[in-house]
Amino acid sequence: MKKKIFKIAVALICVLVAYGIFQNFNYEDAEKINAYFSSFAFDEDFDASNQPYSMHNYNELSAVEKQAYICIFNNIASHPDYIKIPNLTSEEFNRVYFAVKNDNPNMLCFNESCSMLEFFNSCLIQLSYEHNSDECKSMQTQLMQTVRFIVDEMPEFNDDYSKELYIHDYIVQNCVYKESQSASTAYSCLIDGFAVCSGYSRATMLLLNEAGIDSMLIAGTGESSSQGAVSHMWNLVWIEGEPYHLDVTWDDPVTESTDVISHLYFNLTDTEISADHSDYKVFYECTARTYNYFVNNNLSFDLYGQNVLDTIKLKLANNINNGRYYIEFTFDNDDAYKTAQSRLIDDTSTHSDIYDLLDYISRYAADKVDKTHINFACDDNKNYIRMMFDIL
Repeated sequence: MKKKIFKIAVALICVLVAYGIFQNFNYEDAEKINAYFSSFAFDEDFDASNQPYSMHNYNELSAVEKQAYICIFNNIASHPDYIKIPNLTSEEFNRVYFAVKNDNPNMLCFNESCSMLEFFNSCLIQLSYEHNSDECKSMQTQLMQTVRFIVDEMPEFNDDYSKELYIHDYIVQNCVYKESQSASTAYSCLIDGFAVCSGYSRATMLLLNEAGIDSMLIAGTGESSSQGAVSHMWNLVWIEGEPYHLDVTWDDPVTESTDVISHLYFNLTDTEISADHSDYKVFYECTARTYNYFVNNNLSFDLYGQNVLDTIKLKLANNINNGRYYIEFTFDNDDAYKTAQSRLIDDTSTHSDIYDLLDYISRYAADKVDKTHINFACDDNKNYIRMMFDIL
C-alpha cells in the first residue's frame, strides 16, 4: 500500500506575518504629532554605516515608496513612537512595509502593529514593539553571531550548490515546525529552535547570504487538499547565476523521524513550485533545472527499468553505509512514475523488484537497519518516491 507524505498537510499551517495596517489615526496626542510633522524631514538616502541586508524588494518600489522605505529603515532601530514618511496610499504602504520586512530578515523590531496618519504631503506611522531598543539590539547581535558561527563551521565547499544543501539540511535538522506568536523570525528558528515558515525562510536567507549566496523571501499561498490555501513564505536563491525556488519548511518532514530530510522543494522552477504554491509575485523567471536536487544527483528519471533499479540499489546502499537510511527520487513523467510504483511498491511477489532491492541491501549495506521490509512515501503530484528503512 502506498504511504502518502503527511508532512505537507501539517507544514502548510504556516502563519505569515500579518499585513501592514493602514487606518485612521487617533488624534489624542496632537502636540506630539505636530512636533513630528514640523521637525522631522524626510531622509533622502540610507545612512552610510547602515545599509539594508538585501535590496531586491527596495529596487522594485516607486520613487516615493523608496523614500518611505529609507525613512523607516534609517529610524526604526532607535524605536521611535512615530516615523515620518511621504504620503502613501494603503497599497503603497503595504508594499513598503513588506519590502522593509523582507529585505531585512535580521531586523527584529519592526512588527505588524503599526498605524498611519495622513497629513497633507506626508504621513506618520505609529509603531509598537515587543522588545525595547536594547533588547532588540542584543537579540540581533546574538542572531548574527549565530549566523556567522554556523557558516564558519560549514565544510569548505568549492561550489554554491553544496553550501546551499548544507544550509538547507542544517535548518531541517535543527529547527522544529511550531506555531507560535514568536515563531516568525530568524531568531526563533536559529536561537529558539522552532519556527513557522517565515522563521524558516528568514533564517535560510541570512545563512545563504552570509555564505555569499544571493537570495530573497517570497510571500504567497501554499495549498493542500487537507488544509486548503494558507499564507506561506519560502525563498528564491541564485545558484551559478540562475534563480530557483527553495522551500525549506516543506522539506522538513515534521510528522516523521527527524533523521529524514526531504529535498522535494529544493531548487524548483516556476512550473514545479506552482503545483502547490500560488499568489506570489517575483520579478525573476525560474526555468533552470541544473541544480534541482534530483537532477544534480542523477535521481530524476524519464523511465523506469532495470538500469534505474540498479541505480537506486547502489545509491541506497551507499546512503545506508553513510548513515542515511533512505533514498528519494523523482520521475519526469507520469508513465514512468506509475511504472515504478507498480513494480517497486504494488508488486509483492517473490520475484518483484522490491525483493531484488532488499536482497541487494542485505548483502551490501551496513547491519544498522531492518532489512526485512521497507517503508514508502509518495507524492503523485510531483512523481516523487521515498524509500525508508527502520533503524535497528
